[in-house]
Amino acid sequence: MNTLCKSCRQKTIQPVMPNVRPGEGRWVSEAEFERRVRICLACPALQADTCTHCGCLVRYRAALKDKACPCPTGNRWE
Repeated sequence: MNTLCKSCRQKTIQPVMPNVRPGEGRWVSEAEFERRVRICLACPALQADTCTHCGCLVRYRAALKDKACPCPTGNRWE
């Protein structure tokens, strides 16, 4: 899983997600993570690595199985 923070070019996301094992436990698979992030990168509500709909780091939210896209017009990840 790419943990490089796009906005600051440092590995700042890894401390937030220290035990990520794609596809295990609460984490989505690597393919699902990449799909979700691609959708977020195309969203006009994305500013740097933050979703302006909810204020979250999109790479963290996209990695969690129990989270959905917070877009007010509907979940873009479905």
